[in-house]
Amino acid sequence: MSRRKLAAVAEATYRLRAGTATRRDTDLLDQVALQPLPGGYNNPLYRLRLDGRDLCLKLPVVDNRHRAQREWQTLTLLARRGRPLAPQPVWRAEHHDRPAILMTLLAGTSLGGTSLRPSQLDALGEALTDLYRITPADITEPLPDVVMPAPTMLTRLRRTWASPPTPASPSLDRDLQALWQRWSTGPDPHLLRTPTPQALGRGDPSLANILWDGTRLAMLDFEYAGWTDPAYELADLIEHPQSRATPDHIWDTFIDQFNLDPTARTRHHAARRMFSLFWLVRLSLHPDHQLTTQAERAKHLLTQ
Repeated sequence: MSRRKLAAVAEATYRLRAGTATRRDTDLLDQVALQPLPGGYNNPLYRLRLDGRDLCLKLPVVDNRHRAQREWQTLTLLARRGRPLAPQPVWRAEHHDRPAILMTLLAGTSLGGTSLRPSQLDALGEALTDLYRITPADITEPLPDVVMPAPTMLTRLRRTWASPPTPASPSLDRDLQALWQRWSTGPDPHLLRTPTPQALGRGDPSLANILWDGTRLAMLDFEYAGWTDPAYELADLIEHPQSRATPDHIWDTFIDQFNLDPTARTRHHAARRMFSLFWLVRLSLHPDHQLTTQAERAKHLLTQ
């Protein structure tokens, strides 16, 4: 299909979402068998069929994070380097106010919230090791840092704790504030602001964005991608609620394969403590077992 026809499909999809699609639009979308896909919490996703292939059309949100540019640049970089564990880029819309990315549709089910099996952990470790081998010395085109590098996350966390949400109970409020005070006045914040070696990272390492088809793993959603510190991103992965079904001793063994030096190990544990506090404040408005569990986790990590 020509680039002009692909652009027409994307524009028709935008009008369909806005409720302004014409008969011509719906006829075109019927031709490509357009169907909404599950997921896509921030960015609408659609399945369509072109030239005998099932493809995914993504309509990235427009904001100051430049999601479409990050995703397209990362996917094309991985494709050039022969990385098979991500969607292959097919086409990108030229309209910056109505971005669209067409990519191959990957099979599999999300690993989010599951207890990872040894084969899945091995595949994840291999994929991330391969990703982290890509450094600024390897490419010529400019690439930004991930959307939320450690110093930016730390600043965001400080703003949040300056006026945190009202928790479920006064006693819990005292506990949370004590945890934050202990950590924020310790050595971790300074360490996390220190410049670190950089490698290509996804920026959003949630297991919800990892697919498993029974034998192979695939990574999705590179809209936050950029340069990062692998020790920091691995901490983000492990402390994410989507990863908590896998026991800590399994994650500890998983981390060993990345051969983090002593300084990187220290940064990794500092970042895990920071992310435990981040998720604690995110959950503090929800008086349920998840909040209690996260509070206990933060206490455990901050007293090790």
